[in-house]
Amino acid sequence: MADPVPYTPGFDYSAFEASNPMVPKPGGQLDNDFANVALSVDQLVEAIKNVRRSDGKLKNAIVTVDSLAPDVKAILGASPDLEIIAENIDAIVAVAASVEDVNTVADNMPAILAAGGFASDAAGSADLAEKWAENPRDVPVEPGKFSAMHWAEVAEEQATSGTAGVSAFSGRVGSVSPQAGDYSAAQISRGGGSVEDALDALEAESFKFQTLSTNYTAVAADNNATHRFTAAATLTLTAAVTLGASWRYTAVADGGDVTIDPSGSEMINGSTTLVVKNGTTAEIVCSGTAFLTIFRTSSWETIRNDILTGTSSSYAVTDLGAFRKLRISGFLYSTVSAFIALRTSANNGSSYDSGASDYLSQYLTVQGTNLSGIQQVNSAFAIANLAVQPSADAALDFAIEIEKFNKPNNCSFRAIVNASNGAEFQNITTGKRAGASARNAFQIFSSAGNLSGYVLVEGVRG
Repeated sequence: MADPVPYTPGFDYSAFEASNPMVPKPGGQLDNDFANVALSVDQLVEAIKNVRRSDGKLKNAIVTVDSLAPDVKAILGASPDLEIIAENIDAIVAVAASVEDVNTVADNMPAILAAGGFASDAAGSADLAEKWAENPRDVPVEPGKFSAMHWAEVAEEQATSGTAGVSAFSGRVGSVSPQAGDYSAAQISRGGGSVEDALDALEAESFKFQTLSTNYTAVAADNNATHRFTAAATLTLTAAVTLGASWRYTAVADGGDVTIDPSGSEMINGSTTLVVKNGTTAEIVCSGTAFLTIFRTSSWETIRNDILTGTSSSYAVTDLGAFRKLRISGFLYSTVSAFIALRTSANNGSSYDSGASDYLSQYLTVQGTNLSGIQQVNSAFAIANLAVQPSADAALDFAIEIEKFNKPNNCSFRAIVNASNGAEFQNITTGKRAGASARNAFQIFSSAGNLSGYVLVEGVRG
């Protein structure tokens, strides 16, 4: 048989217990080590059985002629009494084997003695491993150290009783569960510093938003803040040396111009003051001695994107008071031949401006080879000056822009249209809604039937 495999521990239980003093021994690892100990012991026992009888002597016929030393074989071959030797070969072999065995034992006595020690150590390890696995509860394997069975029973008891936790902590004993105040932020590490330090730094860098309608002085605590100004105002900056390098601040002018005024003779973009125009955003960065501003003008944002399915004769969008400019596009047609027009509202859709002369429009129309123009004063802004056929293929394909929509003065319209009233035509239309009231809603409607198609509404704030 092959040589026995020495037992080598596969897990550092001392290190595990040092790192996890309150955690039960890993049962799976213990089972694995016990299995390896048992394997080594079994192999040692089998190896000893191959050479030893139960009475402690060598097994019969274990030494063969092939096992004899060459000089012994030579003596046997050169003997003149070979016949006698042949007749008594079994006895001779037995004697020779015994001699050889004695010599072999003498030559290998250290290893034989060591093997006995290994067997003893293996048996001791097996016994100790069994104790680590199966010692009854509260019976220590070593002083203060208990078996896997002990910890399994403790864990099961605490899990089923709802009192799982450490056995002693912060002056409390028994089944101790964590409670408020057990740990402070300073006790918990994060890299090279404490969580408390990290939280302080994060708070200093956290985003802050506020809406303002009056003058304001930006201070160090406003780092990374965004302030929306809903009226004309002056933003005073604390001294750059106080704010420090990399201090950042965002000013959004959403209702009036905002004048940025650094401290004393300090500069911003090379000037002593800087105006952020209404509808514009300024990102201000401090270098520690001066200020730099990056401007972002307001861009188009999608307000609505709707599909109309012929269930209503009108389409309305409200709550538009924040938008200076609107862009309305899409295609529309009615269930019958009809005009499609637009009206505005100054009371968020409670009613729509529909006075007989509220809207002035001028149309330039191309149909076939004919070019014509017309000016109209009406109770609505007709997107096209011709009726549109009730068909998706003949639908009103349009793009309208409205300027100064939310301002308390006239707003202007521009439209480009492609449609058909039996023959394809194109309109370029301009117009205005006269009035001193800021608008905040609009309505598109059909002069007859219900509308189908889609409408995209976009806006620029300011």
